[in-house]
Amino acid sequence: QELAVEEFVLAGIALSAEKRLALAYSPTGALYSYAPGDRLANGLVEAVESTDVLLNTEEGPLRLALPDLPR
Repeated sequence: QELAVEEFVLAGIALSAEKRLALAYSPTGALYSYAPGDRLANGLVEAVESTDVLLNTEEGPLRLALPDLPR
């Protein structure tokens, strides 16, 4: 199932076979992984960095940072 940009909740970043993957929760609580180039319902994962993800949306680029760790 493709998430919409509005539903993309960045949960973490993983390193797999020399590329970074963005881990995002869906509204139902399912965890999905996305690599650069993967499509969303209304956007594209442009880049996955060590601290954030760049999404290409219909309204322009959107950078989502990793959430702060709970204390």
